[in-house]
Amino acid sequence: MSWWLILLPALGVGLIALAVAVRAGRSRSFYLIYQTGAPPWVRNRVFSLLPGGVALIAGTATVAFAHADMDAAAVAFMLMTWAAMIVLLVWLFRPPEFMKPRWLRDVERGATPEPPELANAFGSPGPGGVRRIYLPPIVYWGLWAANGVFFLLWLTFDWSWGWLVGLGFGISQLAASTPQRRPSARQAPPA
Repeated sequence: MSWWLILLPALGVGLIALAVAVRAGRSRSFYLIYQTGAPPWVRNRVFSLLPGGVALIAGTATVAFAHADMDAAAVAFMLMTWAAMIVLLVWLFRPPEFMKPRWLRDVERGATPEPPELANAFGSPGPGGVRRIYLPPIVYWGLWAANGVFFLLWLTFDWSWGWLVGLGFGISQLAASTPQRRPSARQAPPA
């Protein structure tokens, strides 16, 4: 038995569990990136966890059944994988309201204010009034350096083009972030 037959379905189950936690309102950490001017595939990625988990599980089943010469089952799971991937891509750009937790729907309607512990994580708006996530400078610049090293490794070892998806994810994440500025001597520290 190959390691991926256990790892990928386990990862799929983990994604589904995280999707359930987000929908139930137990996980709010995604709100920081959701409320920024990040591209939709970065902002809305948390809402695609459910179809992503289903796609991982069904895709693994597709390959396993194909290797076992069970063609009918492999085709059925391949169709399920494609359907889940299509839903994933659609939800990255237009997440359905039913996938959003109640507290987020209430905030978007204006019925309740932002959770204070989450609203305080944002610094002052960046250029154009867009909200930004402020990271400590060492983290921000370290992540840019890690992306650069990853790209150089990709060039050096002639990895497949698929590895660039991870690089694109990292760059998209950093594009929604800003290094935290230290308050100047003339500025009063925030209360």
